[in-house]
Amino acid sequence: MGDACPQCLSLDGNEWREQDLFRDILWDMFWGDIYDLNAGSPLTHGGSGKNCRCTLEVRAEVNLREIDELEEFNGFLEVLGI
Repeated sequence: MGDACPQCLSLDGNEWREQDLFRDILWDMFWGDIYDLNAGSPLTHGGSGKNCRCTLEVRAEVNLREIDELEEFNGFLEVLGI
């Protein structure tokens, strides 16, 4: 960890909340695009990641109670008795 680059060190331990789950790219306020969510690869170091030994771990957490369409769908299922 101590030999990580300044960019990756500054990202360590950060949490990005309130970003759209369906975005293609994880965005950081200071560094810009930092992770390709579709490819599962970091975009640090100018997007190349060349000569980088750093890694980013991305975990998506979804609160199903906050998805209005899911609540409507569950209500529909209850009406049908499913």
